[in-house]
Amino acid sequence: MGTIETTGRGQSGIIGMVILIGLVLTGAMLVLVSGSSAISELQQDRSDTSSQVVMEGVDSKLATLTSSEYSARDRFSLGDLERNDARLIRSGFLNVTVNRNATCATNITLSSIRYENDEGQVVAYEAGGVWSANDNGSAMQTAPAVRFRNGSLDVSVTNLTGEVSNDKNQAFYNASTSTRESTARSQQVITGTCARPDNVTLEVQSDFYVAWGDYLEGELGVETDVYASNRTAVAYLNQSDLPRRVDDSRNHVINMSEAPYMDEVEIDGNTIRVTKNVSNDYSTYVEALSKNRVDIGQIRRIENAQNVSGPPLDVVFVLDESGSMGQHLPNGNTKLFAAQEAIKNFSTQLNASKDRVGLVGYSTKWDKPSWASDHAWIWRTPTPPDTNGRYLVRPSSAFNTTVEATEDRGGTAGSVGLDKANIVQHLKSNQTRQSVIVFLSDGEFNEKGMSGVGDNEAAEKRAETSGEQQATVYTIGFGQSTSDFNESVLQYIAGETGGEYYYASNQDELSDVFVDIATRISSTRQIARMPTSTSLQTGTGRTYAPQIAGDTDRIAVNTSGGTRYLNINDPTAPTLFSHSFALADNESLTFNASTYNCAEWRGTGITRSHNGSSYQVTRCTNMTTEDQPLGADNATIFRDGDNMTSFLAGDAPAWWQEDIEEAIDSRSDVHLNTTSNITHMKSNQALVILDYPDGTNSTNRLALLYQVGLAESEARPEGVINIRVNNVEVKS
Repeated sequence: MGTIETTGRGQSGIIGMVILIGLVLTGAMLVLVSGSSAISELQQDRSDTSSQVVMEGVDSKLATLTSSEYSARDRFSLGDLERNDARLIRSGFLNVTVNRNATCATNITLSSIRYENDEGQVVAYEAGGVWSANDNGSAMQTAPAVRFRNGSLDVSVTNLTGEVSNDKNQAFYNASTSTRESTARSQQVITGTCARPDNVTLEVQSDFYVAWGDYLEGELGVETDVYASNRTAVAYLNQSDLPRRVDDSRNHVINMSEAPYMDEVEIDGNTIRVTKNVSNDYSTYVEALSKNRVDIGQIRRIENAQNVSGPPLDVVFVLDESGSMGQHLPNGNTKLFAAQEAIKNFSTQLNASKDRVGLVGYSTKWDKPSWASDHAWIWRTPTPPDTNGRYLVRPSSAFNTTVEATEDRGGTAGSVGLDKANIVQHLKSNQTRQSVIVFLSDGEFNEKGMSGVGDNEAAEKRAETSGEQQATVYTIGFGQSTSDFNESVLQYIAGETGGEYYYASNQDELSDVFVDIATRISSTRQIARMPTSTSLQTGTGRTYAPQIAGDTDRIAVNTSGGTRYLNINDPTAPTLFSHSFALADNESLTFNASTYNCAEWRGTGITRSHNGSSYQVTRCTNMTTEDQPLGADNATIFRDGDNMTSFLAGDAPAWWQEDIEEAIDSRSDVHLNTTSNITHMKSNQALVILDYPDGTNSTNRLALLYQVGLAESEARPEGVINIRVNNVEVKS
């Protein structure tokens, strides 16, 4: 039993041992099989990790190399890769396009250093990043040198050429070609019609396009499209994604030159409107374009101008002493008496301290032949101790006595009388004094005193002599009708010498004529500054009057509708005028100006000299009612790039006025090409020229410079898109 039992237990142990050995052998076989696979995967992971580390090392080496300011060389190794399977491949591209415009695009060929293992796993360095890919897709290991921070897109691509090997590779970075290419590519996308980026498209074609798409979507913060058909990833930045300074709908940048990418500025006549359909307020500034002061006006004589002194006067009266001057007027006085009284009254209005008067009579009969010559004579006034008398004397009672001595007799030798007046002015006056002749006649000329010509023609020739001597002749026809004398001859004499012709039918009218002439000649010829002011109106009804910095207490003001309009044309104003305010979006701005009537003129003490003559500048100190409004029909607008040739051809200012070219030269930010007459100014500027009524021999124009919002030069897209290409040649 025992043996049986002992024998049974032994059999069971043997069977158990066999089973145990089988299990061990089976386990050992399983360990061998599965261990072989695990070891292979472990080795593969080690290979992938090693290749990534190698590529990251390449990235670090090349990043350091290309950061140099100058051309440089360095070495790198791919020796940790298992086999000599590293390759340099130039395939695909990175493209940046602005405004979806092909002319605003740059396309950079991508180059990469790649390693591929037996299972088709690829690890590569491309565009400053390390990528991996297999049949199932691609992934980014380290980020490429494409960044989007604070609205700035920065793209850096290392352009590799040549060949690589596993062991030693020499890399040469060419700094000069890299700088040139980088500048050219950056400028390509932000100049010309690309200068105002409205949108930016970034497209990458690469074997790692899926990973690129994931990266761009995360980096740019916008949805990115990937296309397997051409292995591309495309990201699109709207202007709202870009900085405010390049966002035309949000910023204050204005371009008045009809730029194709900014059509929100409308200019019509003297009206400007900016329409971006946003809640912007644009800083607006309008100022006079002038080196010194506004100088609208003309040379004229201003009657009763205060504190104005002119050159001393030499006035010679030429009096008709013909028999018809003895005729009686309705008031009972003779015409000669009326003329004598008018002459005496005239002399009292002159300045006895500096002015002088003389008298010439003419007739065909004289009872003192020794005094007479050719039917005209010079009345010499005795002034002690000169008992023989003088041709020209100070206004005085002695001169009045001489005037009273004239008599009526004989015919009308008018041309000879004018000749004698010319002789007096030629002999006794000079260029420092103003020569005036007051010529009176009551009948037809009938004694020529000049051989070979008729009576009237002789008078006209003597008038030409008066003009040559710079003597101004005022002529007066005195009679019941203009048919009593040759009016056309008197008009010719006055017109030839810059004087005035008058007609008087009675003593009162004759007295008024002499007063008018006295007033005219006693006021010096002046440069009279026309009173004017400007006004800016907005579409919402706001009105802005001109501002003059400094003390304006002495400047004339016209108040209308509660708004005070300063006389911007006052030569004593402390500064040039300007307008400054904020213009709302979609709000029109209209510029207007007006001239005014003047109730009071004053001298300024400012004098201008020309051709030996001196002119005092006068200003209006009391401008009253509006005289003439100036609006759209009087305005001409020029913007950057406009041609001013035809306009400048009609610019004919007086000698005391600056021309438009001088006005433009007064500014450093506005230029005129002297050859082409093309204007150059900031994008937010416009030159507005206002035509005022022309004066005598003067073109009155007011040049204004408008500035609305910001200029493009003040909000350039530099820094918005920065493209850098690093040219590196690799040799194994």
